[in-house]
Amino acid sequence: MTLTQGIINWAIVVGLIASGAISLDDIMSGAYDPTAGDTGTSESGVAESDSPDYDGYAFNIADLTTDDANGWLAELNGEVINDTLVKRRGLVEESCNINIDTLVTTSGGLKESILAGEDVYDLVDLNISDFASLAADNLFIDVSRVDSFDFTQPYWDIRLMDSLHYGDRNYYVTGAANLSTYEKTHMLAYNKELAEVYGAGDLTALVNLGEWTLDKFGELSRDAHRDINGDGGIDREDSLGYIAYESDMLTGFAAGADEKLIGMVWSMDYAAPTFGLQNDTYFGLLIDKLTSTEIRSSRLCIPAMEDSGGEVTPYELFAEGNVLFCDITVGDLYWLGPKTRFDFGLVPYPKFEADQTDEYYHVRVEDSAVTALPITSSDLERTAVIAEAMQSASYEAVLPVLYAISVRGDAESIEMLDFAFAHRGFDLGDAAWGDVVRDRIAECLMHGNGYSAYDAPTLSELAARYKDEIDKLCADCAIYW
Repeated sequence: MTLTQGIINWAIVVGLIASGAISLDDIMSGAYDPTAGDTGTSESGVAESDSPDYDGYAFNIADLTTDDANGWLAELNGEVINDTLVKRRGLVEESCNINIDTLVTTSGGLKESILAGEDVYDLVDLNISDFASLAADNLFIDVSRVDSFDFTQPYWDIRLMDSLHYGDRNYYVTGAANLSTYEKTHMLAYNKELAEVYGAGDLTALVNLGEWTLDKFGELSRDAHRDINGDGGIDREDSLGYIAYESDMLTGFAAGADEKLIGMVWSMDYAAPTFGLQNDTYFGLLIDKLTSTEIRSSRLCIPAMEDSGGEVTPYELFAEGNVLFCDITVGDLYWLGPKTRFDFGLVPYPKFEADQTDEYYHVRVEDSAVTALPITSSDLERTAVIAEAMQSASYEAVLPVLYAISVRGDAESIEMLDFAFAHRGFDLGDAAWGDVVRDRIAECLMHGNGYSAYDAPTLSELAARYKDEIDKLCADCAIYW
């Protein structure tokens, strides 16, 4: 498989781990410095001496995220990712001679400031869940019109950007600096020991050959199920084929099948979100497969599980060793690795069918933080140059550490991470309007199988009940931009 992002620093890190030159302890303790031995040249080939000098300019980032998702507020605390983010900030400030100031605000506060014409913010970090409505209010600049951006550079995630654009316009950027888009990428963790027992074969090879399909997943999931406690049902005491939260099952497989809960209807000048799954035959076929005997009788999809210690997550149950496949985000891997007593690997969610090309295959990214340029920014060239520096520094210093602590030197999992990251996409019905669209359709998926916590309507009932509501919600964004 050709690595879609080229030979980047994380590959060097993994090679050093494999050769024994550095250890995971070096990474985790912070003893490894990804910026050490700097040759004075960035990954893009630009010499450090060519970096602009902005004479101590105060570069302001409006942060609308709830948890500093892009990490510009991080302070040293001994945690490897966090401390790497602090180092990254220093690299950007030094290379451009600026001081980065992150100003926490709200959607309302940002809108009020921009509409008042105040040149307060250079960049805006915000979640996709806030992006659609603010972009519809014409608060952000079409980044494709900013000449100082070089989107050919490997630190930009162009496919993820293109998954939510409007005609030939795009109102946000995302790349290596938008760490949460990586951490909230969904994949399947699989128990390698169980996979060997059930003759799963080389799953990485299946992905590379284009043969990792929903039917193959269903076959393996079925073979892995054992009713260990003999109660005739499916619960955490059994051997399971697959475990996930209800909504994660729906959206993970939908992305793999190139199905979006909210699709886009295109015109020359604009794109209008539209809810049309009730008339989508292909989506109906996907639902049929997910409710087939093979998959339905071997999965445990949960709204939440309570134990004596409180909520139990799917990946905590996976760590107990009786589940073949588990929905997991890349960020969950930080926890999972040290907790498992068995080897596990990673694969993306399967395609719907073998002849589905990569162009029509996606990997789900949850609501996460992207970056926009406010229309009040007085110097777009400066803003773009600094944004490029932020992405480049993150690519060189942060992504290597993310890979290293996520997969701990497992070459096959690194390859699968690279594959998944290269195919990521946003779905408005999931990332932006999950509670209105995703969660309600997930209820339909679980209807009648005995595993839902509440009585869910059928798909046709949902379409009829919520069509007016969803049409109204989408109509708010169906405007000329």
